[in-house]
Amino acid sequence: MTVLHVMCAVNVMLLVIVGGFCVKYEIPAKLVSRITHGGGGIIDPVKTERYTLQLDVFRNAPRGDEAIVMLGDSLTENTPFCELLGFRHRIRNRGISSDNTRGVLHRIDETASLNAAKVFILLGINDIGNGISQSETLSNYRQIVQRLKASSGEVYIQSVLPVDHKKLADNARCRRRTREAITSLNAELRRLADELGCEFVDTYSVFAGDDGEMDDACTFDGLHLNGHGMMKWCNFLEQYM
Repeated sequence: MTVLHVMCAVNVMLLVIVGGFCVKYEIPAKLVSRITHGGGGIIDPVKTERYTLQLDVFRNAPRGDEAIVMLGDSLTENTPFCELLGFRHRIRNRGISSDNTRGVLHRIDETASLNAAKVFILLGINDIGNGISQSETLSNYRQIVQRLKASSGEVYIQSVLPVDHKKLADNARCRRRTREAITSLNAELRRLADELGCEFVDTYSVFAGDDGEMDDACTFDGLHLNGHGMMKWCNFLEQYM
């Protein structure tokens, strides 16, 4: 066997070993995920560890007399509604970070099974950020609401909150979250609420300044609410509770 043959055989063995390692530890999928996330690609929330963990917690949590369910993404997950509202209401938080209408539709049976008296939905900002078409977002939203109305009491559709683009200038997904995209989706959500017999809650106006940007006093990163913003949101929503 020549030296060239030996080198080829060694290279093949190395490729087999490296390939097996990549498959075992899902290196290609993780690499693609990192590239697309950093570059503003679509995040599939259903495939994230956070989504899997939270949904497992939801499914295993003890059930009771459910009064209010808050359904959404990280804006909802981050907000301790019960504490900020002085424990005056029985509230289940069903928010998951990075979730969008696709992810919520995938897990809607768990939320519907709570048979809540009221469900408040806040979704859409991650659909816009991930480049999901408005038509798909509205189709998913329609299915979510229809499923909830079949098992729950009142369903409230909250408008998508504004963002602060100055603080999000370097974020590829957030550059898609233009004022025009947000207000356009909100207009369609208002029409959808009317069509499906839900109440539309204008949360956008609570946080938007004259320029349509998120009130700087309510956010720490331009997208998520800080403590002051969460308290403002809770105080506004309590009139519907």
